Amino acid sequence: MRNAWVVIAAVACLAGIPSAHAAGNSSTSATSSQKNSRYQQGSQQGMQQQPGMQQGQQGSQQKGQQQGAQSANKSYEATKHIAVINAGLRSAETNSRMLADISSDSRSYDQTHGQVFYKNIQQSLSEAEEHLAHLQPLASTQQEKTQLQQLSKNLSDAKNMMQPMQNQLSDAKTVNSTATKLEKQFSNSMQPLKQVAQEMNSKIKIG
Repeated sequence: MRNAWVVIAAVACLAGIPSAHAAGNSSTSATSSQKNSRYQQGSQQGMQQQPGMQQGQQGSQQKGQQQGAQSANKSYEATKHIAVINAGLRSAETNSRMLADISSDSRSYDQTHGQVFYKNIQQSLSEAEEHLAHLQPLASTQQEKTQLQQLSKNLSDAKNMMQPMQNQLSDAKTVNSTATKLEKQFSNSMQPLKQVAQEMNSKIKIG
């Protein structure tokens, strides 16, 4: 009798093993399914975030391109004005030197010729001042503003020198003295203009 119960118990245990094994497999499958679901959700979220990242990158690129275009346009505009100022200063310096040369000796000086050189200096100075006024708003750094202020002062001082000279063109000695000072004044004005050209990335050769 005792052996019969042992057999019955063993059969019962054997019958329970497959059920437990099946339950374990079911639990494992459920866990795997949950992991796969979470992975898919994460992938979908990642894909949703990518367009936003791409838009941000495109915005940064567009902003950089706009800044580059503005910088190039500023350099282009500045170069045009710097070129005319440079030409004006060179012309004024040359005519001042020629006026100083012909007035160095009263025997070689003629008031009519003196008037011609005077007008040339006056016109060149006016052109330089006109384009300096256009260049000044383009200055963005303190260094640029400081150099342009110095250049403006130099041109104003030159104009002040020329005003009394107009009524003294008959005096070779006075003309020679003023013309010599003007030549130096225009020559000194090249330095601040050269600094501005470097700051504003202008390739114009100054002087």
